[in-house]
Amino acid sequence: MQVIDNFLDEKDFDELSTKVMGRYFPWFYYDSIVKEDDRGKIGHQFFNMHMLYDNDRPTFNTSFELMDPVLKKLMNFEDPNICLKALIRVKVNSYPNQGTLIEHGMHNDFPFPSRACLISMNTCNGYTKFEDGTKVDSVANRAILFDPSIEHTGTSTTNAQRRVNINFNYFNSLGNISNK
Repeated sequence: MQVIDNFLDEKDFDELSTKVMGRYFPWFYYDSIVKEDDRGKIGHQFFNMHMLYDNDRPTFNTSFELMDPVLKKLMNFEDPNICLKALIRVKVNSYPNQGTLIEHGMHNDFPFPSRACLISMNTCNGYTKFEDGTKVDSVANRAILFDPSIEHTGTSTTNAQRRVNINFNYFNSLGNISNK
């Protein structure tokens, strides 16, 4: 796992943040976050999500416009372990403040090795936690690069209106042979 602060250039991050955090960004409501079986067991399991890329295609006309700065950054990494080769899925998550900090439940994004770049869009007291207990705080423009087949969880927040992040899932240049 790698944590990179100031992942995008300030101008690119500000433009992305203005769009994603703005009032006209379209959100879609989901009444479970991790697993249907967890509904109601570990707090209020709901969030808003916007899928930018799935099933080998963008989901909206503006998807690539939003993803472009991150895709360029990931494709230009010299380290083949984190260099983007093929995109799997990109989704934007918004977890509302519910008055209590809620961990959403351990999960993996996919059952096979791949790469994830999770970018925090705002700073708050939410975090991403991994199976080994490591917690990475949500800090605006911070990226976490990791293998999303490893169990992990996210949280809500209590000191901001919402916790927002963008999750880029992809295959690396090595065919996902990683240095875990």
